[in-house]
Parts: sequence; structure tokens; C-alpha cells
Amino acid sequence: MQPQFNSDNEMFTEVNTLCTAVKAAANLTAGEKAELTRIDARTQWRPRDVNSFLRILGETIRRKTGASD
Repeated sequence: MQPQFNSDNEMFTEVNTLCTAVKAAANLTAGEKAELTRIDARTQWRPRDVNSFLRILGETIRRKTGASD
């Protein structure tokens, strides 16, 4: 059984709020926005949701700052 990231986890509310904020970023692609909308609507994130969110967050920050790896 895989661990679940949901409201039982003390950080869920904060991370879910961050997801909502990132979803509003102007520099998201349509695909990223759609994926974040699906993730944000869930009350329980799967491990791949966490990975997708972190990937999109990283891409958004890189585009915003012009940074590279």
C-alpha cells in the first residue's frame, strides 16, 4: 500500500494552498494548468500527483527567474 498525502498529513493544507497559488501563475502551459486543476480538486494526492506538482513548480520557477539547472 502506497502512502497517501491527504488532510491527515499536517502539511497537506499548506501544500494544497501552494498548488492553488501556482495554478494561478501566468506562465503555466495549458497542460500544466489542467494537471494542477485535477490535482487541486483531489482530497487525497497520490505519489504521482506529488511528483507532478513538484515538477510543475520547478518549471514555473525556472521560467519566472530565467534560471537553468
